[in-house]
Amino acid sequence: MDGTQPYSQNVPPVRTCEDMEEGMHWGMDWQSGWFFGMHLAWWIFWVVFALAVWAVLARSAAPPGPKAESPLEVLQRRYAEGALTTTEYEERKAKLAETGRP
Repeated sequence: MDGTQPYSQNVPPVRTCEDMEEGMHWGMDWQSGWFFGMHLAWWIFWVVFALAVWAVLARSAAPPGPKAESPLEVLQRRYAEGALTTTEYEERKAKLAETGRP
C-alpha cells in the first residue's frame, strides 16, 4: 500500500450535533425566533377566530327589534289612550281607508 488508510475516500466528514440540528430544522429551532413568531401568529389567529364566532352567535341570538306599527295600529292606540275623540278617530280611519293604507 501507499500509506493511506483504506476506504478513506468513502468516509463522510464528521459532523457535530450543532451541524446536525441546523440541518434538520433549517436554522429555525426554538431559539431562532421563528418558533415564538409562529406561536404568536397562531395565538392571534385563534383569538380572532373565537371573536368572529362569538360575534356571529351574539348577533343571531339578539332579540329582534320592535315591530313597526302600521298607521291603523297607531290610530287605534292613540284612540285607546284617549288622545283622539270618536269623531277624530272615525275621520282619520276613513281617510286611511281612502288612501289604501291599512
